[in-house]
Amino acid sequence: MPGLDSSLVDTYSTIQPCKHFIVQLPSENYKIVDLKPNSYFPGVLYLIFRTISLGKFGSFHADALIGKPFGPSWEILPNKEIRLLEREEQDEEGKEELD
Repeated sequence: MPGLDSSLVDTYSTIQPCKHFIVQLPSENYKIVDLKPNSYFPGVLYLIFRTISLGKFGSFHADALIGKPFGPSWEILPNKEIRLLEREEQDEEGKEELD
């Protein structure tokens, strides 16, 4: 964007740590999520993995979303990772919901 600092644009267009954001669930409900990144305690060699739980829809590691763009749909994988859904998959899900 002309005239804007690129770091400022990135801050508002990507998911940032220690911020709240809204997730739309497959049930069409919404959930407010507080994105706390993993914590590392040097000297103790202790790492806390933060997990975001969406109830029956699954859970995933919070760090998996940091720096990702707002807007696209994500699939929660069994290993608590996430995968970006391709545009065709998102379109197919929308068609199924309309039927």
